[in-house]
Amino acid sequence: MGQAVQQNCIAFARITGYCMKKQLIPALLVWLLPVAGYAQQTALAQPAAEKILALPATPVADKDACDLILQGMEAWWYATGDGRYYQYIEKTVDAFVNGNTTAGLPGRAALTLYNVTGKIKYYNAARARRMQTGNAWQQQAFVAAYSNPFHQDTAFDGIGRSLLQNSKTVTRLRNTSDAARYGAVLIDVLEQFPGQNAQRAALLQLLKQTAALWSATRFTAGSCALQVYMLAKGVRLGLLPQSYLVTAQQYGAAIAGQTPGGDDNTKAFALGAYLLAGTELELAAVPKTGSNKTILLDSYFNNEHRNDTTGANTSFHYKWEEMDNNGFYAWGNIFRATGAQTHTLYISPDAATLQQADVYIIVDPDTKAESPMPNYMTPEAAQHIYDWVNKGGVLVMMMNDSANTEFDHFNILSEKFGIHFNKDVRNKVAGRQYETGQMDIPQGDSIFTTARRIYMKEICTQTLQPPAKAHFTRQGDVLVSVAKVGKGTVFAVDDPWLYNEYTDGRNAAADADNFKAAQDLARWLLQQVPASK
Repeated sequence: MGQAVQQNCIAFARITGYCMKKQLIPALLVWLLPVAGYAQQTALAQPAAEKILALPATPVADKDACDLILQGMEAWWYATGDGRYYQYIEKTVDAFVNGNTTAGLPGRAALTLYNVTGKIKYYNAARARRMQTGNAWQQQAFVAAYSNPFHQDTAFDGIGRSLLQNSKTVTRLRNTSDAARYGAVLIDVLEQFPGQNAQRAALLQLLKQTAALWSATRFTAGSCALQVYMLAKGVRLGLLPQSYLVTAQQYGAAIAGQTPGGDDNTKAFALGAYLLAGTELELAAVPKTGSNKTILLDSYFNNEHRNDTTGANTSFHYKWEEMDNNGFYAWGNIFRATGAQTHTLYISPDAATLQQADVYIIVDPDTKAESPMPNYMTPEAAQHIYDWVNKGGVLVMMMNDSANTEFDHFNILSEKFGIHFNKDVRNKVAGRQYETGQMDIPQGDSIFTTARRIYMKEICTQTLQPPAKAHFTRQGDVLVSVAKVGKGTVFAVDDPWLYNEYTDGRNAAADADNFKAAQDLARWLLQQVPASK
């Protein structure tokens, strides 16, 4: 541990009254002691999450503390796929919404719930909160999160001005909670900020200046955790140099065994900050097997559209950005945690577009019932994809049952690899009879190394010829197959089964390890990418 970090630890110990060598741990908050390596991250995140779950059902009185706790719970929910953390968010926001009050309502959490559930009560709550939001810098992370999905691009002009105009005032505060909070707001805003906005460059420069200042500043308890959060998230987003992650990890280790003091609101604020910091350190600890790799998701053959709340016609169904049941938001987060970039292809694939991809995913090609003018697979597109695979590309084909996907044209592509998708349906699930869609993974499976049970409902089947080989079967039906072609790999599955509804942990009744399966498959796909193509 570096000298600067040691000094910060000593300062923290003096302020809180704890001895670094022999700590007194009050019963109110029992924190795991930091040990080397990965456990330093879990010593922040997991204990904080469990303490938050044990808080009273009534929301935390302090608005900032409540916002921070719910932001941390959302981050940890997506990092773990544990639906308990989502349920806590829902319970807390419902206490405001069902009580018909917007005073102190956590706007970002209400917005998340709307994006996940589509329930109009959460949209109305988030909108009401947005209408009450002014230009104070503390509120700009919510304004940014609200403005993006509702296409309010001009709002980012005001967001940028607020942060830039207040930067000198806040940075002069140095070691206060406001200074640490400012850094957290800044990194959250930059995550949403449009690249074409002229103020982005100034905000990026401000982030670098703030990071340099904060890394040499003594913070305490929750404020120090926000410092860790800003630095680690800045590195993850590629906005700060990798060296700042080392600083964040050292600071995280220094505070992991400490118990914040103060009143209940101060302790609650620290819990949220610890959870945010710990989540970022967990994400940083994920092996970066996806570094310098691109995961390309098709949105040409699967090209459904609908009008959103604002009336804008938008692409939907199995998209990275979709947080509702039908999206791949959770799976996208898993890929991004490995350092991979996730992108979407809206045009027919050719040699030039595929050259930029390492993994190409095609999901549920459209029928005429889903799109008035579906883009069918063509021999030309199929040949481009085949050639790309032969050179080392990794192709994922995810079909659906006979009523919900297009087979005749898409088999032009799949049959090039010895895979024919059959127009049938298996694993029909009536009501909540989830067991008919549950399937156990054999021990020692080479792809699904941690998932022991998966859930797929209403799927098709496959008929195989070489070079395709069955990887997973049920009652004689091929559900998953793999083909090796040249330097490349093809993974074919009979359903888009890793969509949010049964992957993000909200539907625990399915009793399956789909989140782990999503992690396993992402890891395996990245391992199939050759060192050079």
